[in-house]
Amino acid sequence: MPISRASSSAQPDTIVEVPSSIQRWFDVELSKAKTKSLTNYKSTGDFFRSDSARLIGYLTKYSSSKDFTTGMVYADNVLTNETITSLIRIQPDGKFEANFLLSYPSRILVTFRDKSFSVYLEPGQTLALAIDDFFDDEFVNTENIRFFGPTSRINKELVALHGQTLNLASLKEGARTIKPERFLARQLKRWDEDILAIDEKMKGKGFDDRTKKIAKNEVILSHVIYIYNYMLERDRIAKEDSTNQICSDAISDDFYGFLTKVPLNDYTLLTTYNFSTFINKFESNAPLNLKSIMVTLRQKPKKSFTEYLFGELNIQPRKEDREYLEILEKFRSEQLTKEQKVSILKDAESKHRAFEDFYQEQFINYQLKYIDNLHVYDVPESLKNWERQDEILNRKYGLDNTFVYQLVKVRDLKFIFTNLTKDDAETFLNSVQKKLKAAVLQVTSESLFKKAYLTSNNQGYKLPNDENTAVLRKITDKFLGKKILIDFWGTFCAPCVENIQSSKALREKYKDSNRFEFVYITSEEESPEDRYVAFIKSQQLTNTYRLSGDDYRRLQDLFKFNAIPRYVLVSESGTVINDDFYFPNIQKEIDKGAEN
Repeated sequence: MPISRASSSAQPDTIVEVPSSIQRWFDVELSKAKTKSLTNYKSTGDFFRSDSARLIGYLTKYSSSKDFTTGMVYADNVLTNETITSLIRIQPDGKFEANFLLSYPSRILVTFRDKSFSVYLEPGQTLALAIDDFFDDEFVNTENIRFFGPTSRINKELVALHGQTLNLASLKEGARTIKPERFLARQLKRWDEDILAIDEKMKGKGFDDRTKKIAKNEVILSHVIYIYNYMLERDRIAKEDSTNQICSDAISDDFYGFLTKVPLNDYTLLTTYNFSTFINKFESNAPLNLKSIMVTLRQKPKKSFTEYLFGELNIQPRKEDREYLEILEKFRSEQLTKEQKVSILKDAESKHRAFEDFYQEQFINYQLKYIDNLHVYDVPESLKNWERQDEILNRKYGLDNTFVYQLVKVRDLKFIFTNLTKDDAETFLNSVQKKLKAAVLQVTSESLFKKAYLTSNNQGYKLPNDENTAVLRKITDKFLGKKILIDFWGTFCAPCVENIQSSKALREKYKDSNRFEFVYITSEEESPEDRYVAFIKSQQLTNTYRLSGDDYRRLQDLFKFNAIPRYVLVSESGTVINDDFYFPNIQKEIDKGAEN
């Protein structure tokens, strides 16, 4: 979740004027909340409890003439590695509200157009906001927000404590010029100074204990994220500049000792606005690199691509193909030296690219038939690998039995279950659960297993008859009778752009299909008009729609997504087959229709 873009300049408190009618509405709605007392952080049973939460508020300078009528709430559920989204509906008089699910006390992100800020809320509670002087400033000044409800005190205190963000420009230069040991020593000193500073800022002020814990943990995680960003920047520079010796040298195992300063056994870390960013970096970078733990069985496909192409499909090789095949045959010769093979590969590079481009469509079909099914995990070896890594991480950094490390392993099950049979997944689950100490992690891992294997709905689901679905129907009704893949994208989203470019041949193949359509949806905010027009022209995109920010947010709310690209597969009758479709499986999905 992004950091709140609060003004960092000291400004006097602004008293937001709340009309008496709005105040009465606040009072009535706050009285309806299920829970009015604050969470006991010392009890996991009290801390982890899923319940609905509600955000209501009033925009003092809003009028119906504004060019937007919605906002969004983004609430991270790091237990399951997903973000809960909820549409904020703004009424003409400036009142707004949103309902969503929380699984633990959280700092949620609230956005109105390009403005965003975070607020603290707990399951079962309602928080009311009165927001003044919101629309004309570059940043949201959170000091111009008044809070009402059980968590109002914590929110006020967190606003008073907001501090400076770490300097990213300095980080980029530091990665290029400062050795890891020196960088880390400097950063750890700054880390300690910032902890002392936040303690001093709270000293004698009577701050709530929950505020103190959240504020200190956010300082800690900010520094950890900064260190990870330094490591990633080094990797980037090393790839671009092989002459940079500082970035080429490997980071020693001792460097990661900074993790021992993080309270990884403290589950209340989850309340911070930056925990989601932290855990994403923690699980995907050294020393964990959990994705590399899984061991894949090596299997040889029944046929090579050339055997499939010129044998099974009986395609007659072109002159260029024969020349390319001769080079491949020469390369396989056992009499060649390593240097000779390198030279052959260099000479064949352009021919190889031309061969791939010409037979792109056939290669997609070959992958589906002979390659995709070979991606099988060796479960016993993978579990041994996990145990070996557990031992190393525990010995060096004391990570193995901490709450956050165990949470990482539970989150990884979501990916693992997509690649295992039900029986293998159950074996994996049982092994992982033996080491889980927290009841909430036991429950979450079981829930992920059930969702993956026991609750699948091959028939899809019908969309509700509401204003969100109405926006979608305006686009999709014309395609009834065809299966459609909806691609939510944006011009500034690199993976979105790459996937659209790489699937150009596939679109061309099915452009006149009577059973399948590609539909592309973006927004005015995601895709500036000049870039949008240029891109769809270069890619010859059809069935493409650039919606208003309001309509796009309604579709986000409909399918509950916060990141793009996002793919939604819709049946011929308009039911949703899969609202988080895995794009590489698209050819396989199209072929299903052909078989039927």
